[in-house]
Amino acid sequence: MNNETGAFFQQLTDAGISQPTIEILKSQSLSDGQTLGDTSQSELTDIGITLGDAKKLKRLFPSDSPAAQGVTIELDLAHQTNSPQAPAANPYLYLLNGDGSSTGVNITALNPNIKPDFIKMSAQATCAYVLLSGDILEIFSASFWRELGLEDLELRGAIDDWLHQKESQQSISKQAIANLTAGVENLYGNAFDQMVQVLTRLSAQKQMLRTMGAQAQLNIGSDATDVVKLTQLVPLTAEELTGKMLMSRLPEQAGRLIKVISALMALLKNPKLHASAGVIAQSPDEGAVKFLQKRLDSTFVNRFRLSLAYEKLVNALAQCPSPSLMTMDYLEVLGQLGSDLDVYFGLVTQGNPEDLKPFSRISALKCTEKKSAQATTGNYPERGWPFPTHTAKVAANTGGIVAFAFGPATGELRGSTIKYAVLAGINARGSTIESLIWLGESGASGMTGCTVKKLYCQFNGEPGGTCNTINNVTYKTRQELIEMAIEAANLRGVPVG
Repeated sequence: MNNETGAFFQQLTDAGISQPTIEILKSQSLSDGQTLGDTSQSELTDIGITLGDAKKLKRLFPSDSPAAQGVTIELDLAHQTNSPQAPAANPYLYLLNGDGSSTGVNITALNPNIKPDFIKMSAQATCAYVLLSGDILEIFSASFWRELGLEDLELRGAIDDWLHQKESQQSISKQAIANLTAGVENLYGNAFDQMVQVLTRLSAQKQMLRTMGAQAQLNIGSDATDVVKLTQLVPLTAEELTGKMLMSRLPEQAGRLIKVISALMALLKNPKLHASAGVIAQSPDEGAVKFLQKRLDSTFVNRFRLSLAYEKLVNALAQCPSPSLMTMDYLEVLGQLGSDLDVYFGLVTQGNPEDLKPFSRISALKCTEKKSAQATTGNYPERGWPFPTHTAKVAANTGGIVAFAFGPATGELRGSTIKYAVLAGINARGSTIESLIWLGESGASGMTGCTVKKLYCQFNGEPGGTCNTINNVTYKTRQELIEMAIEAANLRGVPVG
């Protein structure tokens, strides 16, 4: 298609001619004003063009030919003084396409570059981030699912598959979490903030107008300004997300982790799970929220709602039309989704409602407050070695076998084998630990060239060191780790508590 033909069809689009009609015109080679002027209205409708578009085309391209007008000369003369004059085509429309001027801007260059698949991936990644930053993997442990007493074997099998997937070091690793965190926190910017603010304001205006009618006394000027802003701002926000995802390594570096969280979301939305919990809901999302309300406090339930709000709003951007095709129906749906995001973001972050740019600072969603761990025998501090009556280091050992190592730290263990260990600090070289309950700091160094066959630690809390091999990791809450430590100590004649 040459520039002249492209400009002609762009003129039709600007005049309100529908896209299906334009496609018909292209297929029939009706690609200039003279040809359309010589084509009658009835001929246009005969090839499948709607009556409304046919009339618009004849107003845009009138003809002196009575046959093309589709009326008799007498009828035309009888009504020519009373018929409204057809609006003349804007002679300056060519300027929108940059024709005839080196500084002209082609209107097609203003259309945003939106790739829906990348936006949908950013929605999944954001949903995963919101839930992970609220310690979701610690909450949905094996004990959580056991307590449900589910009777559906297929559902139990799906949950077991998910638990196995969750405990895979390949999917859930510190590096994968770090990649997800860094990737998602770089997705959102100023355009997203502005869009949510304007959407929320527009949604409130429309809701008040529907509720109170003329009594609402809305500022029509402000309302109209918001609509005009959004016709450009929404596509630009979608384009911004597309561009950042195109440049991001999220799909490659955290793809498996995102799939783990998406699989959990699917379990929580499973109607069989809702039925087992006695939940009646109109939608999977509603069922998941009601299910969580029965078992968790409002803090996490609101975080789950926030993850849905982000996912729905960002997914809606993947359906974004071009600015010229933006409809009020689409903007009203976005407005409701933006309002939901605004509400739940404020509840989760407990931030200042007057803060103008919270939504792109997604790092504010990180869970910072943790309750003190409580084991069956008492309360224990959240960090460090929890048992004050057992503070002596495990004795040093070279080349020997240690059946049970229980203590805040160890002397040097060189080339030793430890059958079972409960530690918060370690100094080991070339040793093998068959089972380790780790109560120390995340990334704490102290091991060099060691092998840990089975590690129990907090989520993202593995010990550090160099040239170590960890074969299997099971993540537990600190409370669960302390209870495991107490049980292991009691079984080996070391009373705790």
